[in-house]
Amino acid sequence: MFDIPVIKVEVAQHEVEVKSCPCCGRLEQAEFPPDVTHHVQYGRRIRALVAYLHTVQLLLSARLVQLLEEWLDAPISEGSIYNIVQESAARLEALREPIQEKLLASPILHADETSLSVQGKRHWLHVAGTSEATWLFCHPKQGREAMEAIGLLPRYRGTIMHDAWEPYFLFTEAEHDLCNAHLLRELRALHEVHQQGWARRLSDLLLEMNRLVNEAGGALTDAQARVLEAEWDRLVQQAALWAHLRLPNGSETAAKETRRLLRRLRERKTEILRFLREPHVLFNNNLAERDLRMAKTKEKSSGTFRSEAGVEAFCLMRSVLSTIQKQKKPVAETMVELLQGNTEALFA
Repeated sequence: MFDIPVIKVEVAQHEVEVKSCPCCGRLEQAEFPPDVTHHVQYGRRIRALVAYLHTVQLLLSARLVQLLEEWLDAPISEGSIYNIVQESAARLEALREPIQEKLLASPILHADETSLSVQGKRHWLHVAGTSEATWLFCHPKQGREAMEAIGLLPRYRGTIMHDAWEPYFLFTEAEHDLCNAHLLRELRALHEVHQQGWARRLSDLLLEMNRLVNEAGGALTDAQARVLEAEWDRLVQQAALWAHLRLPNGSETAAKETRRLLRRLRERKTEILRFLREPHVLFNNNLAERDLRMAKTKEKSSGTFRSEAGVEAFCLMRSVLSTIQKQKKPVAETMVELLQGNTEALFA
């Protein structure tokens, strides 16, 4: 039978000696430990736990107050929780550069964005991530202005994986790779809603390409890729007919959607099929979508973020904790080390 002992808070009292010089009468006082800064305060482990439960497990402040009091016998106010999260984020600010340097060194960078409510107004949560690190950043804008404010994409020189949104292509120093999960959804809509058979055939070809790449260990030979690309070109050429057809009611909706997609299939063929030849390039952008998912979960559970400082702290805490998990490090001990100022604990 596996069980845990009774959890209770331990209280430590720190005392320092004060000595008086027998000659001049000057008082000399010993120093408190560096992390003892108030007459009464919470310790580093409970602070790390509060930050973790609030930003990773997404417990609302009122529920977190109830949990700590009932299970740890540690009364705490919602205001204290807010202060702990803010102070923890301030301590983790030093990790901004190490995480970004880790991302910049990666051969592929997954990027995405989603809307987020801050003080009742629409903001945009941007993510840049790899299998080893995550960086989240919230900005009032969605496009290039926000991406430049983050500071990663203008400096990146590898391959950016994204969903074909045009502002990403403005960063011309990097290569680009498009998410085929997005493309499959668009093709499925054309097939199921507008009965365009070519979309189903192209979907099947994409999935077959992905299967062959996986069986080959991550990349095909140039000869194998050329055969598949020739079949791709043939299906795209056949699909051109559908760009001029209308629905029975005269609507051009299907034709417009088809023309828009076919243009991308022709102009961005290299970016769509890059995964055939380059082993570090993935078939989809699911990694970035997973990094964004918990922020949307928090928005659903607690509604709008109440302040800019609150969303900035959330993004920083989520970035660090996601990176800890990707580094496969023990979350509790690593968080305590980082909050103590040992920034090397993240990538050591």
